[in-house]
Amino acid sequence: MKNLKVKEDVLLTGMPGHTINAGFEVNAYIPLDETLKPYNTESTAIPYDGAKDRGTEAAIYLNDQFDITERLSLAAGIRIINYFQPGPATVYQVIKTATGATLTM
Repeated sequence: MKNLKVKEDVLLTGMPGHTINAGFEVNAYIPLDETLKPYNTESTAIPYDGAKDRGTEAAIYLNDQFDITERLSLAAGIRIINYFQPGPATVYQVIKTATGATLTM
């Protein structure tokens, strides 16, 4: 599987006692094609070559670390993640006929 990733962080430190971290991240998951081959001539496996589905994950985040004392701090944040899959590489459509069902691509 191939994985492409883009990430950007911004660190804000201008406010006394606060350290704010914000950013975004995008991951693209690109699987390799799969192949199914029979082990030998006696195998009942049907040969298959096909592509797996791809997916993309996107996130944005914001975190604030507040220093209460020299030895104690409080951190709070939020992260919003969205994962989406564009759909199958091959779409099958079943057409019913009077003699049975025919599978088409």
